[in-house]
Amino acid sequence: MGGSNKIYVGDGTGLRISHIGDASLTTSSGNFELKDVLFVPDIKKNLISVSPLTYNNSCIFEFSSEKFLIKDRRTGWILATESRMGGLYALDKGEQALVALKFGKAPEGVWHQRLGHPQ
Repeated sequence: MGGSNKIYVGDGTGLRISHIGDASLTTSSGNFELKDVLFVPDIKKNLISVSPLTYNNSCIFEFSSEKFLIKDRRTGWILATESRMGGLYALDKGEQALVALKFGKAPEGVWHQRLGHPQ
């Protein structure tokens, strides 16, 4: 897929989105469904938006100064416990995201909505 859709990072640089797809994030407690994953070849870190993750997986995030928990919304069972590293809440480096990309593109306004940015 070609196109001009981009995400913008903190310094204002626009990074090209090359593909959009769905993925499964595998943890020791099971899988989390990730929808409309953006594949951005030039991004330095993988990022996950909490809002769509909680919506698509019926789960709750709890944050503290040292870690975060992902809990099942119905049962309250802990699905994953992860740490805070270098000022960021990070998933264990052993976790894998298996991406099945589907091709498509959307107008810039849609990307702002998907990423939770005001238009």
